[in-house]
Amino acid sequence: MLGERPTTADTIEQEGSLRLLRHLASSIRHQQFHDADMATVRVDAPPSAPRAMADG
Repeated sequence: MLGERPTTADTIEQEGSLRLLRHLASSIRHQQFHDADMATVRVDAPPSAPRAMADG
């Protein structure tokens, strides 16, 4: 609820999410606009693994 303090589980979940985001994101941009926080996150696709040659 609004105004409540986050629980330990909430804090752990948020920290874990942020760590994962930092690891995967190629860029993160944070802006504040009229009392709203906006985050733009760019995640590049991982390099593709070599494909196995099809028999035939």
